Amino acid sequence: MREKNTQKLNPSSKGLKLELTYSKCLHAKGIPFLISSKFLRRLKAGQVDIAHYYQGKIFFYEIKSSEIGIAVSQKKQRERLFGSKFIVEEITQREVILKYLKKGFANLCLLP
Repeated sequence: MREKNTQKLNPSSKGLKLELTYSKCLHAKGIPFLISSKFLRRLKAGQVDIAHYYQGKIFFYEIKSSEIGIAVSQKKQRERLFGSKFIVEEITQREVILKYLKKGFANLCLLP
């Protein structure tokens, strides 16, 4: 029998707080699009921070707490995210747009 992961998310984590803030704004703008991380991992694809459906397209958002985080985002992580993009496009027959967001993004609520 496989042991269940009992590790809890740290609600004071800087990354989690940022993701929750962005999530509220982005999900108010479109329809939340949920993707099983377990499903994506099984296909060697990347986990998506936030996703939503808006005006016929699916948007994936990768949240980084700094500009440096975006610049040094690991090559393997990018490859896995593009794998997720490809998988979801094939399943849904919809265009998937991948965007990177950093802390302090001024016009967040204006984004699709």
